Amino acid sequence: MLLRSPRPGRSDGVSTARRAAVPLLALVGVAALSSCSAGEPSEPEEPAPSGSAAPTDARATVSAGRVTGTLDRARRDDAADAVGTVTERWFTAAYLGQDGPPSRVADAFPGFTAGAAAQARDDRGLTTNTGLAAGVDDVVARRADVAVDLLATGGRARAATARFTLVMELTGDGARVERVAGRLYLTPDPARGGPGWQVVGYDVERGRQR
Repeated sequence: MLLRSPRPGRSDGVSTARRAAVPLLALVGVAALSSCSAGEPSEPEEPAPSGSAAPTDARATVSAGRVTGTLDRARRDDAADAVGTVTERWFTAAYLGQDGPPSRVADAFPGFTAGAAAQARDDRGLTTNTGLAAGVDDVVARRADVAVDLLATGGRARAATARFTLVMELTGDGARVERVAGRLYLTPDPARGGPGWQVVGYDVERGRQR
């Protein structure tokens, strides 16, 4: 079942997109983690830090957030680290690139399911910087935070919501600072085994800070 629920852009210059491309049962489990998902994406709170301190391309701060159900600390931290890695890979592939902003939208969504990636390509103005490649010299992450909420049953993490904020400085024509914030909805990736996770939906807003 394919669910689409786009929200219209707002008049204050902040654009939003809400997309879900998941089986209904999985969507119910993921949505249970985020009671405010029908409103504006919330800022990551001040959760307990997870076990990962390794630097990433996006230099994100990854934290374990709320847990619904019972999950021991080790499995919580492992799941938060894995979900954080998926989110960081998207930051780099979609927004930051390696030498300037990315130019290929087809490569912008590592870790997304085929359905979620197709939806995200339709929203590329929000979910990537690929349309900016001609006028932007470089993109630098000034802030990248990810807080991972988990739904657990049977002592294992079954669904996750990554609440993220990415603040980027764009240099070149029309230099500015932009903020992307929202949520990624994830489920375990059966093809990968172990702690692998896949993005099945998202809720994103984007606006200019200065």
